[in-house]
Amino acid sequence: MNTQPISATSIPLQFTDSAGCKRWIDQLTPTNVQLTQQVLTGQLASLDAAPLAPLERLKILETLREPVHFVQNESAKRYVGKPLPLEAGESAVWENVIAWHSRFHLPSCLGSTSSPTRLPLASS
Repeated sequence: MNTQPISATSIPLQFTDSAGCKRWIDQLTPTNVQLTQQVLTGQLASLDAAPLAPLERLKILETLREPVHFVQNESAKRYVGKPLPLEAGESAVWENVIAWHSRFHLPSCLGSTSSPTRLPLASS
């Protein structure tokens, strides 16, 4: 499996709204977990760099939630009950799984590199 680091990408974003994202997801092959993870990784990196309105970005992320969750769970299942340390190839795949968790968290995907915004408390 190709375990390239997650970074800025030259892969064009295949959708610009949640409806287009849904159509794009319908074309994926989720049973090929490694390929689907690579494709989703590229699109998530492109989405992260795309100039989209925050609400549309959030709708797209919600549309991507289920396939990303499925791929992550299927990838993580490879490691249940495995002795440590992992072999080199398995370690590279595991690093990719961890990179997804740390890279594609909500504030980053919403286009914010700063800490989450705190809302003021209502005064009584």
